[in-house]
Amino acid sequence: MAGSPTPLSRILPRSSATLLAKLRQQQQWLDRIRGRLPQVLAQRCNSCTLSGSTLVLYTDAPAWSFQLRFAVPKLLQELQGEGAAVTAVEIRVATPPPEPRPRPARLPSPEVTELIQSYSSGADDDPLNQALRRLGGTLDELQRRRG
Repeated sequence: MAGSPTPLSRILPRSSATLLAKLRQQQQWLDRIRGRLPQVLAQRCNSCTLSGSTLVLYTDAPAWSFQLRFAVPKLLQELQGEGAAVTAVEIRVATPPPEPRPRPARLPSPEVTELIQSYSSGADDDPLNQALRRLGGTLDELQRRRG
């Protein structure tokens, strides 16, 4: 059937092999670049990619980006001297995303808390009333703590 989808098992082996080859190539470029930089800068060069004839180096802070820019002319000259088809080097900052900050829980209004407590004040001792009583008490306590 011509319109049937391609099984994932046929796609993944090729895709993963291509991705692995690309990763190896990027690692080889990174090792090559790090070998030509002063040790302090080499440690701050986190990754690189080759986009056409432009080599893009990634660092983790703007200050290191500034320092790496000074090394670019010599680096480019050395790479071109070895026959690498690199015509430009870009430095980019790739900072890790900030860690999410915990947000305080949003509490229902005091009126809603009173409503929950009034529903639970019945004489029934069934599980629902017990749960509503506990919930009303917890909400009341949290609202008092917040002031």
